[in-house]
Amino acid sequence: MKNMEQRERVFGAADGIFAETGKYPTVAEVRARAGTDSNATTQFMREWRSAMDREARAGPTRAIPERLRRVVDALALAAWEEAEEIARGELFVEREDRKAESAREAALLQEVSCELDAKWGDLRAAQERITALEAAACARDKEIDDLREDLAAATREQASALARAMEAERRADLMNAEVARLHHTLAEERVRRAEELTLLMDGQKGLSALLNELIASASASTRPPRNLRKRRSVTAKSDLTDGPPGGESQLTLVSSVEGRQSD
Repeated sequence: MKNMEQRERVFGAADGIFAETGKYPTVAEVRARAGTDSNATTQFMREWRSAMDREARAGPTRAIPERLRRVVDALALAAWEEAEEIARGELFVEREDRKAESAREAALLQEVSCELDAKWGDLRAAQERITALEAAACARDKEIDDLREDLAAATREQASALARAMEAERRADLMNAEVARLHHTLAEERVRRAEELTLLMDGQKGLSALLNELIASASASTRPPRNLRKRRSVTAKSDLTDGPPGGESQLTLVSSVEGRQSD
């Protein structure tokens, strides 16, 4: 009954599409309109096409006698049963093909699953390696940060040492300038002392010449009065006292000469 119902639906859908378009409909078109499954639609569409081809070859139809109609109906029923047997056989073959295809798909699925498991294992191993590399990178980054801090500290220490060196150099320059100034002052003092010594020596020479002149004068003339000797002695002492440094030794020399003249 179900097959007959599907047959009627397929035939009705095919007749309707043929009446609308004037062309043989496709299995997909009939299946969409009849709402039947693919196997039934394919089977009944073969029958529909065969019937349409027979009608086209037979030309205009004539009235068929009742007896002949019964014979035709019996033959049609036998053909229908045979078609059902064939369809069932084809369905069995199709089911077996589907089972084989399912088995192949299951094997392929199992193979893919094994490959996925292997890939998943590789992925886990890669993830572990990535985790280890990330940990190593973190440790390396920390080491780099420590080195940067050490470098910054060394740079600061170097800058401090450079500042101390520059300060020491500045102080050394100041001390060198002070030493140069002292050397200059000492040189000027030496020049001044030399000039004073020259003046002193010149004064001694003048006094020596005066003493020699006095001695010569005393030896050539008679002894003058005592008062005159005293005045000369006082005058000579006054000159020697007002003279340049070193006059005390010359004054002593003059006193010694006067004592000799008194004797």
